[in-house]
Amino acid sequence: MRAYFPALCLLLFLSPVLKGQNANTPFFNRENTGEAFLVTIQFSGQTTGGDLADRFGPSSDVSASVGWMSEGKSWIFGIEGAFLFGSDVREDVLAPLRTSQGDIIGITGTIAPVLLRQRGFYLGAHAGRIFPLSKSNPRNGIRVSLGGGYLQHQIRIVDDSNTTEHLAGDFQKGYDRLTSGPALRQFVGYQLFSADRLLNFHVGLECTQAFTQSRRTVNYDTGLPGDRNRLDLMFGLRIGWSLPLYYGIPKEETYY
Repeated sequence: MRAYFPALCLLLFLSPVLKGQNANTPFFNRENTGEAFLVTIQFSGQTTGGDLADRFGPSSDVSASVGWMSEGKSWIFGIEGAFLFGSDVREDVLAPLRTSQGDIIGITGTIAPVLLRQRGFYLGAHAGRIFPLSKSNPRNGIRVSLGGGYLQHQIRIVDDSNTTEHLAGDFQKGYDRLTSGPALRQFVGYQLFSADRLLNFHVGLECTQAFTQSRRTVNYDTGLPGDRNRLDLMFGLRIGWSLPLYYGIPKEETYY
């Protein structure tokens, strides 16, 4: 039964689309009309604000989403997942382990090449609409969307040499500042779905507000519990490319 579960879910999702189709009606059409499934990949660069700015500087993320676009007023709904990464870590959680010169000495007595990096992810859903700039292509215009989901970030300790006993195994969890919580996300920008379906992209400004807290009981470097109430902010530029799969009967082929 488990083997058939994904296929059953897909049939349930497609059932509203398949309703009313017949053997002479193509499922996907070649026109920039009708409803559409959307598969999108995105990249963004952002700066930080709020409590997040005390820990990390500018960062980037890559994301993917799947969604659905309505006919007519072009409402867009979807779910997305993003991987966050950056190299500007402003909170030196390893300060107690450093020498007066700022180095960390490994168990071999040599300097251990330990680096700090930002890592994280965002999972969420969004809803928005395209406000057209021309009548000839109602899917060319200003796109506004709102979303919500879950944000997690942490400090990744890169110790490829594995010569620092204080950072071995689970000891890293006492320094990584693992933090997570619910988040809100807004986007406003330019959206184009070209009439020939070859050029489909969006670019604009995105803002994220996350209401997070520490997931570690204690931080080893301070001996204190992690933050329990945080406001993590991100502001950046996002660009994305979409593959739209239009379905149904194109308007000019509709008969009464």
